Amino acid sequence: MLLLVLMNGCLIESPESPTWEVNLAIPLIDEKYPLSDLVGPIAGDSSNGFIDLDSLDILRLNVRDTIGTIELDESRLTVRGIGLISVSEVIGPLTLNNLGDDQVFESQTLSSMSEAVAAAPNGTSVPVPGFSLSPIDNDVAITDVEEATIEQGIIRISIYNGFIDAPNSGIPLTNMQIMLTDVNNTVIGTALYDRIGPDSTETRDIDLAGKSFVVPLTTTTTGESPGTSNFEINSASKAGKIRVTVQFIGPFIASRVKGNIPSTNIKISESIPLAISGSTELISGRFSSVTDEMILTINNGLQVPLSASLLLPNFIDFTTNLPETVIWDSIPPGGSETQRVDLRGDSLTNPAGEFPLTNIEYIFEATTLSPGSSSIISEDDDIELVIVLDTLRFLRWKANFDETIPTTETNIKDMPEGFAGISLEDVRLILNLHNTISVPMFLDLNIMGTNTILNSRAELALVDAELRSPPLFSLQPETTQIVFKKDSTCVNAVCEPSGETDIVDFFNILPDNISISGEASLLGVGVVSVGQSMSGDYQLIVPFSFSLDSIAKFVPSTFSTIAALEDKQKELIENNILYAIVESELVNSFPFGGTVSLLITDDLTKFDVHPDSLDVDTLLTFVLPDTDPDMGIFTAIKRDSVFLDSSIIRIFTRGEEHYLKPLIELKSTDGKPRTVTASNFIRIKSVMTFRIKINPR
Repeated sequence: MLLLVLMNGCLIESPESPTWEVNLAIPLIDEKYPLSDLVGPIAGDSSNGFIDLDSLDILRLNVRDTIGTIELDESRLTVRGIGLISVSEVIGPLTLNNLGDDQVFESQTLSSMSEAVAAAPNGTSVPVPGFSLSPIDNDVAITDVEEATIEQGIIRISIYNGFIDAPNSGIPLTNMQIMLTDVNNTVIGTALYDRIGPDSTETRDIDLAGKSFVVPLTTTTTGESPGTSNFEINSASKAGKIRVTVQFIGPFIASRVKGNIPSTNIKISESIPLAISGSTELISGRFSSVTDEMILTINNGLQVPLSASLLLPNFIDFTTNLPETVIWDSIPPGGSETQRVDLRGDSLTNPAGEFPLTNIEYIFEATTLSPGSSSIISEDDDIELVIVLDTLRFLRWKANFDETIPTTETNIKDMPEGFAGISLEDVRLILNLHNTISVPMFLDLNIMGTNTILNSRAELALVDAELRSPPLFSLQPETTQIVFKKDSTCVNAVCEPSGETDIVDFFNILPDNISISGEASLLGVGVVSVGQSMSGDYQLIVPFSFSLDSIAKFVPSTFSTIAALEDKQKELIENNILYAIVESELVNSFPFGGTVSLLITDDLTKFDVHPDSLDVDTLLTFVLPDTDPDMGIFTAIKRDSVFLDSSIIRIFTRGEEHYLKPLIELKSTDGKPRTVTASNFIRIKSVMTFRIKINPR
């Protein structure tokens, strides 16, 4: 600091030595304070917020910043917990449709069985004594089957008596029996016929249920005839035969078969529950490029090869628009085959239409293959289908939403200090919410203001504000503007009266921290995609039009530094000072009066506390000159001189470097609103002078 030494003259009185009087002048302060310096700038650069001018050149606090973004990432479009699905299906009873066609076997002629018939000449009539039939064996051909255990099926055997000499006349058969045996002479069944008249047929069934056999099968026919008293001999009657007919009466169902096995079909229709967290009902979705694979495995527990296919009706290929189908051409006996299904780009839909999708469906079909050689298949043999589908990730999905998403919290911190004792006349908080989520959306918003110094709080709430949603698949956001203003709250220019607290009441607690948080409700049918978001920005506008309810105190952010005096100067002041005077000029253009106190301290950190709790010394206090805008007095100037007492003087002779700030106290405006413009200021200019007496000797 500049130290100005002025020599005002010399007093010579004889016989005393001459005495000199010297002035040490110290500039204290020379500053101009607009309101922006009194309340202090908001932390951050101009993009974050600052004090500016409106179109009428009126000062206002204008804060702009972004609020937290809700973004739909992959985690919000993911279905987890489907897990591993294993379905085992036994082959079950086997249907045999090709055991064989009807087979007819004829015995020897009557003349070869009866000597009486053979010896009689044609054209005669002779008695024929009774006779017994020699066992008649006939092999029954069965197609493709070598061995079988039958659960259901009938062999029907008919005997026709061809011993005829005239219509309805001939030789009867009695005590006829047919025994069905296999190659091991195991009796499969028997059929008994008491009496069969000439030119007549008798039929009996042999039930194969529970019977096992090894082919070929053989029918053995036995029986006898009582003969007749009068039998006409001719070439036709001599050639009469017994005819045995074997029929396969199906269906034939076996529990085990060996042979050239015919194809058998197996079909499994199942569904996997699809659980979406919350109450959102999924309708359809497009899988993302990073979705998990669907892994499909078939374990063939049969003793024959197997072909199979898996139809997934819910999974629609985006390119072909057809359901996803997986095919296995041939799986060897006892073998296992795995296929991986890449779901990228495919869609998950409900085959039933635009209804909530609660299950993933699949239809599995398998067919046993003939290996071209002898093989065995049993009903207890099984096929196992294993589906691994732990997680489904979507690029987008369509759903009937009933879901709440917490918004991220945004804090407006470092509000300007120095508003104590004022009542704001107007405040406006503007929220611009930019939404690309194509679902009906409603916002609950909570704005909490806290004055940490006075320990007071105020709250504003917005309930069920409907946000504008873009059309489906649009990349352009729709913006909803929410404006909190005096007496009302407006959503897209539709205003409703405020409740008990409006934005002006809210800010008149002078919050130094404002928290904005809430919840966004998705409610209704729509489409969400990865990357869709709701973001926003806010603008807080506080015009400096207010009234002072009581004394308002301000301590500007700037300060002056007073360098330490040299030791010789301190000694001169303490031993030879005549007086110390501060001469000041104050210019006030604010529309209110008050006082200015010059605060001095040797510890700069003491200025960092609230004006009401400053622990500093007061150098002196001035009264601001009054202005009266109502009377046309917009600027007032006042000059003043104040002598300092000894206690103040000792501050400079005992201390080192000092720091000085003004404490500006503004008087109440008695309820009259006052508006501050950019041209309003307080100017303080002060110089302190020490008058010192010096004896040259």
